[in-house]
Amino acid sequence: MNLARNIISIDYEDWLTTSYYRSAVNSGNAHFYLEKPTHHLLALLDKYDTYATFFVLGSAAKNNPALIKLIASQGHEIASHGYSHTPIGALGPVGFKKELIESNYILEDLCQQKILGFRAPFFSMNQSNAWAIDILKDCGFIYDSSIFPARTPLYGIKGAPKYPYFIDSNNLKTPSSDQSLLEFPISTFKLGPINIPFAGGIYGRFLPSFLFTNLCTHFAKEKPLNLYLHPWEFGPQNGIYPSIGWFKKLLAHYNSHAYPQKIEKVLQSLAFTSYQAWINHHGSKVNGE
Repeated sequence: MNLARNIISIDYEDWLTTSYYRSAVNSGNAHFYLEKPTHHLLALLDKYDTYATFFVLGSAAKNNPALIKLIASQGHEIASHGYSHTPIGALGPVGFKKELIESNYILEDLCQQKILGFRAPFFSMNQSNAWAIDILKDCGFIYDSSIFPARTPLYGIKGAPKYPYFIDSNNLKTPSSDQSLLEFPISTFKLGPINIPFAGGIYGRFLPSFLFTNLCTHFAKEKPLNLYLHPWEFGPQNGIYPSIGWFKKLLAHYNSHAYPQKIEKVLQSLAFTSYQAWINHHGSKVNGE
């Protein structure tokens, strides 16, 4: 496994569990179309000798056990994305812990790995639900990647550190002396007083390819780049799209056909690894700022 300084992860969820299609999931019309995108992603990662972290939704693992076993068998890290893709605040402490335990039971049984990392659905970690940090520690997690250090209409924490730092539930913006849980914020770039997202999802898809590549390589010169993807951005979506309106459909699928090529350009330029491999090699050098 390589010792790259940059990190790549996949929020392993079906497209119908996204916020754009949430009503379809709640009404019981969800279907899982992960096979083609998964093979596409694995082939691309293998081409560049890259090991990633897959933050796997427990419900996706339950419905696609063979795919989770395949991902783990190829050397990728399996981490938790919760079970139902419900925001932390909506679950509450009891529901959140229940989902963690349920998801970990499924994932550990499938991949025969201890689950050490977590990412909140919709990057929904914020000061109002910071109690989740203590629950993660109690459940044996050693790192989290749920902080989005830029305020958006849906999520984010303005003023949070941009680089890896130790975190506790007292103040999510302040590096902690308690070194039991390591936080990996998603990478953003600073434009004046504002942190601008670019390192994945809708932000990566909307940016022109040359600008996306330049931002990634520029950020990686100084600090580890934390890049994230979704499988539904990497393969044809089968089935019938529920009616959600043109604007949500634009946000959900704009430029998906070109996104794999954009990611490949970044993989050609930079070396990436999983969170666990990064911690094993670089963990002693953490100094969030």
